Amino acid sequence: MAPLKKKTRALVSLLSLLIIGVLLVSCSSKEEKRDSFIKKGVALLEKGEYDKAALEFKNAIQLDPKFAQGYFYLAKTKLKEEDIGGAYGAFSKALELDEGLDEARLEIARILVKARQASRALETLAPLLAKPSPSGDVLLTQAQAFLVDKKPMKALEVLNKIDTKEGGKDALFAYADAYSQMGDAEKTREYLKRYQQVEPDNPVPYLVLANQYVVEGKLDLAEQELTELIRRKNGEPSYALLLTKLFLDTGRKDRAEQEFKRLMESRPDEAAFALGYSGFLFRERRFADAQVVLSEAAKKWPESWEISAGLTDVAVAQEDYPRAFAVLDEFLKAAPEEELKEKALIRKGNILARLDRWEEAEKTADEVLEKNSGSGPAHLLKGKAELKKGSFDDAVVHLRQAVDILPDNAEGYLLLANAHAFSGNADLALEVLKSGVNKLPRDVPLRMSLIRYYQRKKDWENALNLIDRGLEQLPGNRLLMAEKGRTLALNEKPKEAEEAFQALIEKYPDENVGYVELGRLYRATGRAEQAIDLFTKAMGLKGDPKTPISLLADTYVRIRQPEKAEQVVLDLLEKDPNNAFLLTTLGGIYMSQRKFDEAEARFKAAIEQSPEWEQPYYNLASLYAQSGRLGEASKNLQEIYAQKPGSFRIGFTLSLIYENLGQFDKAITILEELIKKYPSVTILNNNLAYLYSEHVDDPDLLAKAREYAQKALAAAPDNAHILDTAAWVEYKSGNAQKAVSHISAALQHAEDDPVIQLHAGMIRIKTGETDLARKHLKKALELGLKGTMAEKAKALLESLS
Repeated sequence: MAPLKKKTRALVSLLSLLIIGVLLVSCSSKEEKRDSFIKKGVALLEKGEYDKAALEFKNAIQLDPKFAQGYFYLAKTKLKEEDIGGAYGAFSKALELDEGLDEARLEIARILVKARQASRALETLAPLLAKPSPSGDVLLTQAQAFLVDKKPMKALEVLNKIDTKEGGKDALFAYADAYSQMGDAEKTREYLKRYQQVEPDNPVPYLVLANQYVVEGKLDLAEQELTELIRRKNGEPSYALLLTKLFLDTGRKDRAEQEFKRLMESRPDEAAFALGYSGFLFRERRFADAQVVLSEAAKKWPESWEISAGLTDVAVAQEDYPRAFAVLDEFLKAAPEEELKEKALIRKGNILARLDRWEEAEKTADEVLEKNSGSGPAHLLKGKAELKKGSFDDAVVHLRQAVDILPDNAEGYLLLANAHAFSGNADLALEVLKSGVNKLPRDVPLRMSLIRYYQRKKDWENALNLIDRGLEQLPGNRLLMAEKGRTLALNEKPKEAEEAFQALIEKYPDENVGYVELGRLYRATGRAEQAIDLFTKAMGLKGDPKTPISLLADTYVRIRQPEKAEQVVLDLLEKDPNNAFLLTTLGGIYMSQRKFDEAEARFKAAIEQSPEWEQPYYNLASLYAQSGRLGEASKNLQEIYAQKPGSFRIGFTLSLIYENLGQFDKAITILEELIKKYPSVTILNNNLAYLYSEHVDDPDLLAKAREYAQKALAAAPDNAHILDTAAWVEYKSGNAQKAVSHISAALQHAEDDPVIQLHAGMIRIKTGETDLARKHLKKALELGLKGTMAEKAKALLESLS
């Protein structure tokens, strides 16, 4: 290469220096901009303008994605906004970028303590505790973690290293908590009193001290603490009502009522006291008295939504729906604000939905959405209405908006998942449930819905992971602990299931739930004697005794020792001879031995003792069916039904008997009567849909059958028989492809059902899939299809040949 001339080399050097200079200026400018965003954000954070502060911190992060301080301050902003999940994520990111950011580590530990995840909090604190002189904040957080973990001695060891002046009220409260856990009432009071001296206007020590006195049975002193707090808060209504709460919590309803009345007389201008008193009356089911209080209050405050809502609740509780609507209509005339009118319309729509007046409910939702297209409750109501009438795609549109607008409403996620599932998008349904659980990790019904999904798929690993994460959020939750054991049992892991149920017993030794579940497991695994011991013990513990009694009697019957089952119930009847549940149980034991006369006598005795309870009527009908007395059963139930018209259990049982007798018109008549009174009951919708499609030649009723089938399917999308009904109705309506979708789903859940196999064969004939049709028809016959249905299957097979 030829050497550069001197002049050229000089030019290159100059250009290089210029480029480096530009780069240096650029870097400096970038850092200055980033730091400027942080400075502005911190100033806004101190002013309480959190949205604007967050925007500045996000600008800094966008400029420098690896800037730990940007994430740190963003996390602090999210803490102020009470977005704990967001704060945790941002603090974690800051720590990931800068492992030496001790303040972020401490904040993460504090969040974990508040989430009651003690072990994770202590693990997070470990690097800070390893330093030569951990700060008071670090030690206090460690002590708080020990208290969450119910280790008060360890907490005290740590607290004793902290100067209480440095720790302030939080350290004093931790001391009080530690001594409370140790049962040292004197020390607990001492530290709470010191807390009061540090912050005399803070309500926390007064409330906790009052509770401590209640525990010690010193109710007068508890009352003094609350009276002093009320004085310090100048009788502010939320504090003034604390005494009524104390009286109610300690079983002194008369004192509570006296206090409510005193407050209303002394402050007739304060609506909160009228609302508090009416709420007490409502809970006591003194609806007429509550109505009087609220009606007087409504005269003073006609524009108060809370009072009108209370009057509506009272009317609904009394099933006086016209009055409920009248209250809401009156409020709509008086309400000055559109926001309050919207609340009243939504309440009205939800009551209409409760009454199964879905067309009117939907119109109410439309009325709200016309004025406010961003109303989450209106989209939720509209989505429910679309779901009920089977318009699943339209339901998805509205429920999606409801979830976006109301991200903390668990019902929205559940309904949206259902809408996706019904419209054939199972993957989207799953994603919605996952999203809901991530957003609302402490919502048990939402989590259980996702657990059930994985259980149906036999995806035990995901089901158990969900349960375990739920127990991290809600340690000791009975439902989740029991579900863990059940899931392990379903996964054929009896040893692990046993351990889970033993943990439930250890956590709740005075409640029968753990013993019942462990007993079920032992019975299922052939350990009947141990199951009997557990059911016997469960009978004497807290919780509904009916479940262990039923299980105990049934277990004895299963192992062919009905005389012992009989003796258990007879012993209980000696103490309570007129108990309808025990009489019905005894009748069931006799029926299992085909002692029909003795069984009949007990069922009739149960009916005499509890004429409103429908189970013994149902059992009596079953007895007649088992003993070949269907005609007598129908006559007997006709007489009872005439005395109790509209009784669901009796009417439904009678419809089944008529169906078995081939008297389909009578079965349909009763179901039509019942569905007017119980329009949302799934089994009524399902059975009436099937009878209409199978035994009535009327296009209008076939259209009605589709409506009923869709309602049943919306309520129980995984029920094989309901899926079969939906398929059959679509088949009869000429919608073969929809029928294929439903019957395929039904077969996934009940491939051994001969009737479902028959229907699958007939539907496949309709779609021209003859090979598949043959397969289903043969399977139906192999499974033992009977009577005219078997003849039909054979005839169809011959025609296909």
